[in-house]
Amino acid sequence: MEALEENGVDYRYFELPHSGHGLQNDDKIYEQYMLAVEEYLDRYMSE
Repeated sequence: MEALEENGVDYRYFELPHSGHGLQNDDKIYEQYMLAVEEYLDRYMSE
């Protein structure tokens, strides 16, 4: 993350402390993550 900050890269970091390899145990954070994915897709993948 330090390299991202040093180079001015916009990023979001999501930590899901109760989920291990899946995302099933942190519903609120998973919802925030999915909203961020939608925003990214709208910004960079839409026409």
